[in-house]
Amino acid sequence: MPNAKATKRKARAAPAAQKPARTVRVKRGENPSRSWTAKNKKKEKDDDLASMADTFAATMAAEFALHDQRVERSVPAELARHRETVAALLSAEPATEPIELHPESFFDLAFGGEQEPSM
Repeated sequence: MPNAKATKRKARAAPAAQKPARTVRVKRGENPSRSWTAKNKKKEKDDDLASMADTFAATMAAEFALHDQRVERSVPAELARHRETVAALLSAEPATEPIELHPESFFDLAFGGEQEPSM
């Protein structure tokens, strides 16, 4: 039967689960902790860029899926009102006859068709 003190001693002597060693290349004269933080910042930045790219790709895939399904999205009421007004104006028939802007003779317009007496 094992001794209780011996098992406690072995438990204390057993190394605790340690984190993996930090591996970073350090140039001569550099502070290792600073280069470690710089490496981590670069890794975090790359992870952020990758997550943004994934988000953008997912958004575009969803948009293409909606387009492929021909899902009509709701149009805001303000835009719909303006569109309806413009459509009504374009489809309306003219209420008056168009005015002739360039008649054949301006003399007829000025004197009502009367001609000056010749001398």
